[in-house]
This record gives sequence, structure tokens and C-alpha cells, in this order.
Amino acid sequence: MFCQMPILDAARKLVIAASLMASCFWLATAMPAMAKTYVWLDETTEIRYSSGWYRANGSDENFIDINIRDVDIYERGQQRGFVEKLILKTDGFGQDIVAIENVLIKNFSYTTEAGDTLTIGHVSGEHLVAVQDMRIEAYRKRHSGESPLRSLAEIKNIHFYSENEFIELEIANITLDGLLTPTEFDALPDNSRTKLSLDGLVLSQVPGDRPTNETDAIFAMLGSDHLTLDIAMNFQIEKQADTVKLQGIIELSASSLMDMKSDFTLDLSRYEYQALNQLSEYYLETQAPETEEAFIFAFLRSISGFSVDLTDAGLLDLIARLQGDQATDVTIMIMQVSLSEMLPRHALAIGTPIAAFLRQGGTLQMRSDITPRLSPTEMLALQFDPERIIDRIKLKFSHLPQN
Repeated sequence: MFCQMPILDAARKLVIAASLMASCFWLATAMPAMAKTYVWLDETTEIRYSSGWYRANGSDENFIDINIRDVDIYERGQQRGFVEKLILKTDGFGQDIVAIENVLIKNFSYTTEAGDTLTIGHVSGEHLVAVQDMRIEAYRKRHSGESPLRSLAEIKNIHFYSENEFIELEIANITLDGLLTPTEFDALPDNSRTKLSLDGLVLSQVPGDRPTNETDAIFAMLGSDHLTLDIAMNFQIEKQADTVKLQGIIELSASSLMDMKSDFTLDLSRYEYQALNQLSEYYLETQAPETEEAFIFAFLRSISGFSVDLTDAGLLDLIARLQGDQATDVTIMIMQVSLSEMLPRHALAIGTPIAAFLRQGGTLQMRSDITPRLSPTEMLALQFDPERIIDRIKLKFSHLPQN
């Protein structure tokens, strides 16, 4: 559950596309050689493909099974897109899709009526779930029995251009390699890992003669015509006897702004693991606020340690440029006054490294050690005493100057 993240916008869009395809009917008419088969997706959109099969009307089986090549996409009679190859197999149909068992898209391109264009060189994936309930467990057992089952996805060479917004977005690669986490503790493997990464995202401003908009203001503030971003998330699960430990590392790098690295550790008993899964499933079904609060409470209780490293890579210079040379001194003064009022015993220990970071850059570090974990009674009592919370979780700040 922790590693089965609400995966990738791209994966969700594939699910939506599959649902749309499920609402249309399959045309399989004998045609002359080289003619294409037509399939209407709705009243205005059709696809035409040269070869393969398209089974997506739900009349025979509760799944979608598509394998087509040389696909043209038409809207209101105008060709808008093309796909060299499309393979899609689902478990379930329409609104009852449980997962995408297999997907492959090769050389996709699409242009909107407004002139925006999207191209994707490659999409592939296996066992990408579309629901968050007990159907996932049944799906996992059907495909792997008692063995682990992994969700895999890769999207490469993404390019988006907006003619109206004068924006260009490129992403080199998005990858997912993750355990489809069992809800039953005994079904967990002794060791497993999950990785989700986004590499080489570049958001660029395209020159053009047009009125200034919010996007122009953002790039002007950055002092650059582009922004690059890389994100990586890694999770490791280790099970021993009746306990499980989950360790997570999240890294983010934004060009000319900052680098951030955060890690955390959860320690769970067999019963806590299954209770968290049940709370999560119940909340997703009901969206009840009290269930959300119970889940957050149980999750926080499971944390045994966390850390954050924030490294300046130009963010402080940007703030100084926008707010003036005195902005840093004013910010530090306000922070010190607030800390003295709220946390008098810890104001110096927390404020000094933060002030050094704001003045000198480098890296601001935050460390904790929550051993033993917080009990329910402690969590209820400590929420009214922030200084005791700092003592109990051994929270410390430090500053490392630039090399």
C-alpha cells in the first residue's frame, strides 16, 4: 500500500482512454486490400487502423483487448493524431477496470484544434492498477498466486508544445518499478523495493510576440527561459518474523534553485500493517474525514525516524534579487522572534543553523530519532506541548557551509 502510489498521470490517462474505448463498438467489416478499419470512439472521434484486432465492446468478455498498427486519429473528419502501434489489455471493462495488464504505445502524436501538440516516443507497462480496494488482492493472486507481483511502466521522449501559452515541455524518461503490495502481511516478500523516477523534465518559454501572462512573470522571476527538474523516489521493505520496516528516500533537484533529499523509516507490526491497509481501503471507499484522521494518526505512530537535507543551488540569490538585500535580515529577525515566543528552550538551537543557511547557503539538515516510537497516549499529550515533542523525537537542525 505504501509503495503502490497513485501512479503517474500518464498511467491514469491510459485508464481514462481505455474507459472511453470501452464505450464504443467494434467494426470488423471485410474491406479491399490496404483499406483501414474504422472504429468510432464517440460522436466526433474515430480511429482508423491498418491491421490487428480491436475487442473493446464488452459483449463477450469483461476486458479490453486491442492490438492495432498504423492508427490514424480523427476528430470531426480532421486527422489529429497517429500511433504506429497500440497494444492494450485490461482486467475489467468500462468503469469496472481493475488494472491494465499490458500496454504498449509506439510513436504517438496528437495536435489539438487550438494548435497544442503532444508526442510520446514509447509507452510500456504491466499490472498498472486502476482501483484501490480488495479487487487488487484478487488480481494479484490471479496473476502471481503467492509470489510477489510488480507494477512496471516506462514512458520515454515526451514532448508537449502549447502554441497559445508559448510553453514547451520535454521529459526524457518516467519509470516505475514497484511491488504491487499485498494487503495480507504473510504475502509480503522478505525483501522488496519500489522505484519511481522522472528524469530530464525541461519546461521552456518559447519566444513570441504576445501579451505578457503569468508564465512570463514566473520565468522573469527565475531569470531564465527554462527550468529543469529531476525526481527520484526509492522504497525498501524488509520483513522479519512479525514486523516489517519500510525505508523511503525522496530526492528532488531543480536547476538553479535547490536540491532536496528526504528519508524516513516506518516500523510496523503484523497487525499495524494490516490495520493501515484496512483504514486506507475504507477511506478510499467512503472518503470519510474521521477515517482519514485515523489513518494519519496510525501512520505517524509508525514513523521511527526521518531526515531532510535542503541544499541551496540559487534559491537564496533569487529571493534576495526579488525582495532586496535586506530581505534576509528581516526574515531572520521575524523567525527568531517567533521561535522565542513559541519554543523558548529550543529557539537558539533551531534558529542559529537556519539563519546560517539563509545567509551563507550550503545545506540545512534536519534529523530525528523516534526510538521507541510514539505511543497513542504520547501523541495525544504531546500535541499540546511542541517543545516536549522536539525533545521526544530528538529533533536537531544543523548547517553545512558550501564546499
